[in-house]
Amino acid sequence: MIDLEFERNNDGAYILDPEIIERDYQVSYNVNEITGVVLDCSYWLDNGEQKVLAKTLPSNPKPYLMSIFGELLFSKFAQKNNIPCADVDMGIHNGMYYTLSKSVIDKDEQKISVRDLRRYCNNEDDHRLATVKEVCSLLGVFSEKYDVSMVPKIDFKLKVYGIVDYLVAQRDRNITNLIFGLKETEKGKVINLKPLIDNEGCFGFIYLYQKYMDTKIPQASFLYKSRKNRRKVNKFVKQASLEGKKYELPVFGIKTVSRFDWDELGLKEFFAEIFNKSETKKFKDKVCLEIASEIRKDVKLKGLFKNLTFDANECGDEIFKETGIKIPKEYLMLAQEVFDTRKNDIYFALDKLEQSEMGG
Repeated sequence: MIDLEFERNNDGAYILDPEIIERDYQVSYNVNEITGVVLDCSYWLDNGEQKVLAKTLPSNPKPYLMSIFGELLFSKFAQKNNIPCADVDMGIHNGMYYTLSKSVIDKDEQKISVRDLRRYCNNEDDHRLATVKEVCSLLGVFSEKYDVSMVPKIDFKLKVYGIVDYLVAQRDRNITNLIFGLKETEKGKVINLKPLIDNEGCFGFIYLYQKYMDTKIPQASFLYKSRKNRRKVNKFVKQASLEGKKYELPVFGIKTVSRFDWDELGLKEFFAEIFNKSETKKFKDKVCLEIASEIRKDVKLKGLFKNLTFDANECGDEIFKETGIKIPKEYLMLAQEVFDTRKNDIYFALDKLEQSEMGG
């Protein structure tokens, strides 16, 4: 959670008072890294001591809270498991809900995204999703080409991030929100992997939001193999234009401006419908086997995986005590089911590999 001078409302959200912002903060607006468009719904608040990103959506229906709940739960999960993660919170201004995220980039660092690495190393501006293997390769080229030292075990940390993203069903780990910090030191330039940011797409909550917004595809981003999703995006954007519908196009997903009655949906039924369509059994089995294979190669990685725990109710209680933000019970149940199911999937893949080895 983030310590700010604003008061909280009855929902636990910081009230982003314009007078306080004007008096104590420097405001700078974000720019979409792919389109170059200035985002008036995404801006930084800098009071000299800390820099906080306030981010919302132009339409901002109430279900945007679902994404904020995913961010908050992931932050608490990460804290309990010693996974580096941005401090997050919730804000409100003129009836609009905002996700608040503390910057993970130090003032003496330059932010480097995976997209930047591709530009520097390959002179290409490729928007496709990245794998752990590719990111490690890019870091090696970047380090040699620009005489930059890497902090130890970056490749190990990337694998941890990939496993964690799978366990929490992260759906937005795209090439602009997996970032590194480049720093000039007495011994030269050093690059380091930064804490995880933009974790709103965790625990299936993004599906709830997208369903409310009548989104036709999931944002299935993952540090292991999921490259076919970019083709899906292009397919549905084309379909939307043929149907004459208005769409806004975020990095790897689409949404319409239509609505429907969210309350009529049963949470579990909806989750089964959307989640299973986004990840076929064949695709999930492939990803789990790849993760299991990595885990088997490294005793430390295997130990870390086994020790990753998540108690959604406990996390929800702690978030409420610290902020006053109450995450609905049904969301906590969904988050728990997501984590438990996906961890069991990896255990099943590990057993399958061991049996295959014994049989061979």
